Amino acid sequence: MCPTSFVRLVMVLAATAVAATSHGQDTPPPTDEGRHDFESSCAVCHGVDGKGDGPYARSQELKTPDLTLLAARNGGVFPYRRVAEIIDGRRGTIIHGIPGMPIWGDRYKAIAAAECLDAHCDPESVARARVRALTEYIRRLNAN
Repeated sequence: MCPTSFVRLVMVLAATAVAATSHGQDTPPPTDEGRHDFESSCAVCHGVDGKGDGPYARSQELKTPDLTLLAARNGGVFPYRRVAEIIDGRRGTIIHGIPGMPIWGDRYKAIAAAECLDAHCDPESVARARVRALTEYIRRLNAN
């Protein structure tokens, strides 16, 4: 390794170490995929705060549910598995027979299949991870 390359390597490593230990305002917040998916896809019906008052809620045949009350309506326990199954939608839940509620499992898998260029990338695993992230975000809405 030439001296110039060595100096560059040391500078890059030092900058990386400083960035990794920095807790200043320049450090970006961690990515919250569940929140991102909720705000970009679910809030239109369920509202930004999950209360069922999004702009499209009025056009639905059935009342859009208030997602912040799921735990309260289930004895104080968030129905994690049931919510994940409804979001995924590939098990034929009655919710998905209603116009307007997308089958997110199929959509997430199709997106992942189109974006997975790595042979180790599994679109089904990516879809399940996105469903879990979205379910976790909705669980956090119930904690507030």
